[in-house]
Amino acid sequence: MPKDQNQPFEATLQDLVYSLDAGAGLKFVRTLLFILFSLGLIVIFTGRQFRGFDSEAAMDSAQLGRNLAESKRYVTKSVKPVTIAQVSANTFDGDARIQFQPELVRPPVYPAILAGAFMFFDLIGVDLFPTSDGFMNMRIFPAEQWVIIPINHTFALLTGLMVYLLGRNMFSHRIGALGTLTYFLTAMVWEDSLSGEGIPVLTFFVMSAIYFAVMATTRRRERHPVWKWVLLYLVSIGFSAFAFLTDYAAAIVLPGIALFILLMGTRTHRGGAVAFFYLLLVFLAVSPWLVRNYQVSGSPLGLAPHMALAESARYPGDSLMRTLQPGWLENGYNVMSDINMLRARW
Repeated sequence: MPKDQNQPFEATLQDLVYSLDAGAGLKFVRTLLFILFSLGLIVIFTGRQFRGFDSEAAMDSAQLGRNLAESKRYVTKSVKPVTIAQVSANTFDGDARIQFQPELVRPPVYPAILAGAFMFFDLIGVDLFPTSDGFMNMRIFPAEQWVIIPINHTFALLTGLMVYLLGRNMFSHRIGALGTLTYFLTAMVWEDSLSGEGIPVLTFFVMSAIYFAVMATTRRRERHPVWKWVLLYLVSIGFSAFAFLTDYAAAIVLPGIALFILLMGTRTHRGGAVAFFYLLLVFLAVSPWLVRNYQVSGSPLGLAPHMALAESARYPGDSLMRTLQPGWLENGYNVMSDINMLRARW
């Protein structure tokens, strides 16, 4: 019979104690304690700080997700004069499509994630948007408490995992663990998660794009089979596209990733070609959304670029959203005037 089946109970107990003290059991215990610590931190911080959403971005994303779940269209019920003007100017019949007005400011990934969760709860018979007077007087609604905040917390945890993986692969396990601990102990991380604006979703996609780009470049330099590093590049491209479609500001990360691929390559590895195709494939991945925006608003990014003019000298306060005659739709409008105003502002 095998030797371990003849071991006395005392020897088996000693092996277990040794495993918990220095072997695989110790790693399991440490990992379990870290997970419990992270979950406890989330529960305590959420209980003490969350009092419901108070930002326009969070509530706007929530209504976009609800509309997508109910109508299967990416439309908004937050209709503003400037969006009426923009849509009217780009439809053949001048119809502003007020009943099903296409969203022109926010990209679709974060609302689509919320929509998927809303549809799941609707499938199991849970009403996240009750209309009774008792619920209307509540500050925290079920959709916020049971869907939006848990989703943001989940992506914050996943971002911490990516921080660990990146630190471990570039430096060591200790550096990765320290980076993750520092990330989880940063109050701003959980404040962003409680805001409901989808910032943890964006952060996860950006960190994942960077991590898989680093791993792909490393595998390529180590002369792994082509399919291995190409697959990792494709995963990075996918996360880059998701990041851009979560927030257009993620576009500033893409040249940095391409520059890293270029600098890490050699003449033999042709890093320049890989960097070019990286940016090209990301552009192709997001191009259907850019075409959709151009069709409904006349701009690949919709109204998002014009939001930089809000509270400027030309559009003080909230006058930009209330205008039916935005400057960029006027005849003879000079875009340099707004650019000069932005320079003076910043």
